[in-house]
Amino acid sequence: MLDEKIKTIEFNINGIIQLNKQNVIQIKKIKTDVLEVKDYFSSNFNQVVGDITILLTNLESTNKTEEKDEESPASKITSLNLNWIPVENATNGNEVKNASIKSSYWCVKSEEVLDGAFICRILVEHITGTSDWHHGAGIIKYDKDTIMDSYYSHSCLFLSSGIFTKPYMGSNSNTRFPSKWKDGDEIIIKRDFNNDLWFGLNDEFTMMKSCKAEGKFRIVLGFLNSNKPSEVFKLIQLQHLTLL
Repeated sequence: MLDEKIKTIEFNINGIIQLNKQNVIQIKKIKTDVLEVKDYFSSNFNQVVGDITILLTNLESTNKTEEKDEESPASKITSLNLNWIPVENATNGNEVKNASIKSSYWCVKSEEVLDGAFICRILVEHITGTSDWHHGAGIIKYDKDTIMDSYYSHSCLFLSSGIFTKPYMGSNSNTRFPSKWKDGDEIIIKRDFNNDLWFGLNDEFTMMKSCKAEGKFRIVLGFLNSNKPSEVFKLIQLQHLTLL
């Protein structure tokens, strides 16, 4: 029994000695690493401090920007009513079908009257032709609620052929958008804070200016009477824009 106890003590002592040797090696390595870091910071002190300062400044600036964006009135854009003023056989809420109406030309108008900067998007769910004056999207003077067959004479329009019309004249201008309307396109109508009216398709980066448009308007979508109920359009966005 005594021999076994002696062997156990020797084993434990050897283990402790070995562990201490390993610890000494680790401590030496840590000391070397620390000295290397110390030397690096000593020789590059100004650069390191400069880099840390820039990093902290950028982080602070980013946090302030995020807080500003969250609280900015520009981020609180109010959505408006997307319904059209009802037209029998043609409208269903925000949807319009190219139905047969008792006039050569006809149109639908937004229930909302727009005063100030706004953006509007109309989805071309399906379209079958893009000849001049077969379709036109834009704005119409708000007090022309009873106008139907001559809507174009009180409007600024972007035709499905790509042509922009002359303001309130019902004739073609010399401005043409590079693309015609097609299925899946989103027609964009935007009035900025200078009352300039812009038209485009799908993105705001390629929009083109149409005219100066001051005052109150409704969104208008007009048609040549061709009885093509398979053609469907939807008003999908209508919002006021707010300055910072």
